[in-house]
Amino acid sequence: MESATIIQVENLNKSFPNKGKPEPVLQHISFHIERGEIISILGQSGCGKTTLLNIIGGFEKPDQGRVLFDGKVVERPSRRCVMLFQHYGLLPWRSVLKNVELGLESLKLAPKERRDRAFDYLKLVGLHENADRFPNELSGGMQQRVAIARALALQPEVILMDEPFAALDTFNRYYLQDELLRLQAKEKTTIVLVTHDIDEAVYLSDRVFMMSANPGQIHRELKIQNSRPRDRGHSDFQYYRKIILEEFHFHHPTSPIDYHI
Repeated sequence: MESATIIQVENLNKSFPNKGKPEPVLQHISFHIERGEIISILGQSGCGKTTLLNIIGGFEKPDQGRVLFDGKVVERPSRRCVMLFQHYGLLPWRSVLKNVELGLESLKLAPKERRDRAFDYLKLVGLHENADRFPNELSGGMQQRVAIARALALQPEVILMDEPFAALDTFNRYYLQDELLRLQAKEKTTIVLVTHDIDEAVYLSDRVFMMSANPGQIHRELKIQNSRPRDRGHSDFQYYRKIILEEFHFHHPTSPIDYHI
């Protein structure tokens, strides 16, 4: 029987050299993620969120500890777990459709099958009518939807997202958050999202892992009990928001908080 846990992070430690000495970036990080969950990793800039995401994805190796994906140790990147970056990574000389096809080119698919699958995922994100356009002809929000379509076209079990909406204005960010929830409900993909936007974490997540810095540690896990869709103006939403704000003020009493509030 398939295990409910898809990712298991066990006692991760990671350092990077700084002036000839190892500087701890992550320390004693342990948690699990269940299939179909949306998890947010929330913390200030420099607390090691992106490094943690890179280790989960197999792009970085931990100094100690390990990550298990579906019970097997992660040693390298895999198509079952794909990364979606803040900077969309679209190739400017390729059309929207050809950008979505890019990830499929290493698969053993006939050209028509590859094109059809890419087109289907463009349709899923509402951009099929822009299939022949080029990235510079699209808005930032549309480019991010192309990047999401490209990730989904690989039909991964997990998508890792590194502040994917941070560069967008509020309206585009809200729109894409709703799009992400719609797509995730349809595809049943597990999502791990790095963010420093408290509202985004509360709006999207089943659980929020709050990280402190120097070295990066998870000092609290918060389960968001509200069903979706969530109302940003509702008292329940404000209740979770307040818990998170108090948590960070408490842990960083002298630091300016640079979160989107």
